[in-house]
Amino acid sequence: MSDLKSKWVILELSHQGEKRTPDELYQLLSNEIGEVEVFIPSVTFSRRESAVTICLMEGYLFIAAVLPPASFYTLEELPYIKRVLTNDEPNGRYINYVEPEVIEDLRSQLQDRATRDILVDDYVVVVEGAYSGLRGKILQVFSEDDKALIHIVDLKSMEVIVELPFQFFEHAPQDDEDYAL
Repeated sequence: MSDLKSKWVILELSHQGEKRTPDELYQLLSNEIGEVEVFIPSVTFSRRESAVTICLMEGYLFIAAVLPPASFYTLEELPYIKRVLTNDEPNGRYINYVEPEVIEDLRSQLQDRATRDILVDDYVVVVEGAYSGLRGKILQVFSEDDKALIHIVDLKSMEVIVELPFQFFEHAPQDDEDYAL
């Protein structure tokens, strides 16, 4: 068996857990088991005055398998976790572990869906290249080339408009919707 630290465990959310935001779920889990990597297969970003959420698998989250199996079973006692996905066999209950490649694939799918949903006036964060870490506003979308024209709004001392491929930026987080232009 390979190293469990690189694998993930699937948790199914209860009805109460489905009502929580990703940040709330992360905080609740951190309070219970300490700092551990959590992946919720959804992304929320701002689109003009509203929030848009893209979800790949509603009702589920993934948690890094860095704890003993018994620690994951105790999470089923929490009101926002319905169950740990397992194989129930006559001689015991065994956790279904997910390989890290599956998580990376899910993250990639989310990124692809979010970038395909790019519209003029959306706010984005540049994640690659010379403008990495800076926020911008979409001025024009060239869907046929998978590129967009972006006004970098974080630079106050100069006006910068760049054309970037979709993979160089992602939607700005929901709380970053107020930009001074």
